[in-house]
Amino acid sequence: MRRPHKSLMLQAGLGLSMGLLTGLLTGLLTLVSMASAAPPGSAREMERIGVETERVSAAVGPKVVQISTQSLKVAGTGDEQPAGVLVAEHGRGSGFFVAADGYLMTNAHVVANATRIRVLVPAPSAPAPPAPSREYAAAVVGIDADNDLALLKVDVQGVPFFDLSRDAAPAQVKKWYALD
Repeated sequence: MRRPHKSLMLQAGLGLSMGLLTGLLTGLLTLVSMASAAPPGSAREMERIGVETERVSAAVGPKVVQISTQSLKVAGTGDEQPAGVLVAEHGRGSGFFVAADGYLMTNAHVVANATRIRVLVPAPSAPAPPAPSREYAAAVVGIDADNDLALLKVDVQGVPFFDLSRDAAPAQVKKWYALD
């Protein structure tokens, strides 16, 4: 298995931070601005906002995964168990695919000290009834603790993914809105 260089993780993380989040925030701010610009009784405008929200969700949803972890820790004072007892912990987080061959990114704190990592991959869209999600074991490929990023690998092919060279390209925003 190839091991991506730490700079790839940093580049991907910066691409995520600067582009993908900017794009998502821009989309959300656009939806908020459309809602605030609509007259109170504008059902047509609210319908358009609903359609746009569904469009964004349909485009992003298949690329996002749920992550569950198991880890062990020694209980300390203040824990429910007596101090010194080995305790199993469970955690949850989310991530997203960055390559069709099963590489995905999440936050480093989600997988820190995990002894077992499972990834729940949404089933491809299909006519009713919807197919159940698939669960895969994941391996940590690399962690960049300074930027709270982790690169994981699951044994799956052909998954929808965020192409960080394209999807995360910074978008020029023409209007900024402050939310109270």
